[in-house]
Parts: sequence; structure tokens; C-alpha cells
Amino acid sequence: MILIDTDIVFEYLVGGESANETEKILQRVEAALSAITVYELFAGVASEKHLAQREDFVELCEIVELTTSMARTAVRLYTDLRSQGRLIANEDLLIAATALETGYPLLTGNRSDFERIGGLSLLG
Repeated sequence: MILIDTDIVFEYLVGGESANETEKILQRVEAALSAITVYELFAGVASEKHLAQREDFVELCEIVELTTSMARTAVRLYTDLRSQGRLIANEDLLIAATALETGYPLLTGNRSDFERIGGLSLLG
């Protein structure tokens, strides 16, 4: 399984640079999304067309629900990064914690933030 970050989903939906790679992952039935990514995909979307697009994509993926263990891992990451003055968004901390807890590599176009997290396997 490969955990797909929100930015990659948006790129896929508009036919962006990583769309072909994402399509291959979907065809191999290896795509997973964090529940946090699902939240980010739908937050503030009112257009029926865009809602349907996102629903279709989400249905092709395994959804990884947030667990207490993942939340605790995200808290540890937050504390570590804050002490270094290198914080990233809370949503990204939770997505990173999901990847760390599942052992799934994270496909993201946002490497500069996620590279701050040791032990995280990044693709993209």
C-alpha cells in the first residue's frame, strides 16, 4: 500500500504532473488515504461535480482511520518539531503519523515539510 497525500489527489483530479503515477497506483489497488486526507479533500467543497470527483477517488482507496496511537505519534512529532522551530501543519503531522504507524510510504509533492520527520518513507 502507498499512502497518498492530499496534494497528489488534487493534482490527479486536474491531470497534473503526478497523475500518471497515481493512476498506476490506483490500478494496482495499492492506494490508501488517511482519514485526515479525506477531511482535507472535502472541506469547504460545495460543487456537486467536485464532490462527486472526490467521492469517486476515495472509493478507489483504502481509508486508514485515525487511531489513538497515531494521535500520540502526531503529538510526539509536534513536540519534536516545535522544539526545533520547524513545525508543519497539524493535518500533515497526522498524515505523517498515519504513514509511520502503518509502515506505508507517503506519496507527496510536499517533501520539504515531510522531510523534517525522521523514519518517514517518502515517494514523489
